[in-house]
Amino acid sequence: MNDAPTQAHLDAIRALRVRVVGTAFLSWRPRIVLPVVVAQAALSAGAAIPSAQRVALAAAMLTTLALFALEARLVRARLVTERWLLASLATTALLITLGLVLSGGIASPLLVLTLAPLVVAFAAFGRRRATAWLLGSSLAAVGLVALLSGAGLLPWGPLPSPEADWMRLVAFAGTLALAWTGVGRLADAYAEAGALLERMRHEAVLAATTRVREAEEVSARVAHELKNPLAAMKALVQLEARDASDRSAKRLGVVLGEIDRMSGLVTDHLALARAQVTLARQVTDLAELVAEVLTLLTSRAEARGVRLEAEVRATRLEVDRARLREAVFNLVDNAILASPVGSIVSVTHAREGGLHLVSIADRGPGLDARIADAFASGDTAWLTTRPEGTGLGLAITRAVVRAHGGRLALRARDGGGTVATIELPEEVA
Repeated sequence: MNDAPTQAHLDAIRALRVRVVGTAFLSWRPRIVLPVVVAQAALSAGAAIPSAQRVALAAAMLTTLALFALEARLVRARLVTERWLLASLATTALLITLGLVLSGGIASPLLVLTLAPLVVAFAAFGRRRATAWLLGSSLAAVGLVALLSGAGLLPWGPLPSPEADWMRLVAFAGTLALAWTGVGRLADAYAEAGALLERMRHEAVLAATTRVREAEEVSARVAHELKNPLAAMKALVQLEARDASDRSAKRLGVVLGEIDRMSGLVTDHLALARAQVTLARQVTDLAELVAEVLTLLTSRAEARGVRLEAEVRATRLEVDRARLREAVFNLVDNAILASPVGSIVSVTHAREGGLHLVSIADRGPGLDARIADAFASGDTAWLTTRPEGTGLGLAITRAVVRAHGGRLALRARDGGGTVATIELPEEVA
């Protein structure tokens, strides 16, 4: 499955960004522009300028405010689209250019206002063609105003001081407020989206964990319920096999073999389920635990002509004795089954870098590539190289070690064979 965002996803994200920024900007713009217009109108009214210029400036400002107020009302009933916001920003840039023409051209105190629509465009569209078009248009408009101003073709000259200075300060404050509305709302939207995504991720993980736990409980209950019927079936088949003919006995032997295989699967499944539950920790001597495992497996090793050796010093660990013994048992048993006649399976213990390392080494054919790949990916269940194996032993062992906060490692042994190492953190001691 490809998790890379598609063009549709990118378009949806872009549309959402435009809607968030555009809605906030267009809704709040009249409230920000109103005090700016009032202040600018008052300052221009007190300036020593021609009355016609004063009236033209006031009319332009009031018309701009009326258009912004009308657009804010429309925003409440309709979603802001990319085209709508771009057209609105372009219109705003045009109105500001008109204000420059009416208030002294390139020396106009309103010049800083040309930045407002550009900042909002960058926040909404990013570095896209729409933003580049608006930027180019604004530069061209301001450049044209500068040329007209330099050629003396504007209807009025620059506004006098100190009114022009105060108007410049008011325009600067208005520009900051408009930019804050657009960019600040975009930042808020990203923060809200991040919090929402984190909450959704947490809820999804929690739901998945709950489902897995419920599935494990159900499967463990089913496996437990199958044990008794299988035992009863085995007993009945064994009874029938006593008085059966050779041909029937052979067939019943096949049935017994399949029942044993099913029982093994059920037993391993229960062991895997038990490995996931809370550990019953107790102080355990590692040397005694290993010796107990080797005693249990001595007869199997002798039957295959394999010798068992252990070099484990007395070490007290606070672990779940039964689970850790099961993990060591599985690894030693696997090593015995993989070892050729006359070879040695060794169990050693070392402390390295704050870890207890329990290693089981054999001289078998080495680590099967399929098992190695599956082990590296974490998917070891049901994988085995033995026809009679269930493939759950390695998965059970890994689950037990992880439950103790450790790690199970497999590597090829120099000279042939495999080394399986249980790494337990120093804290368990």
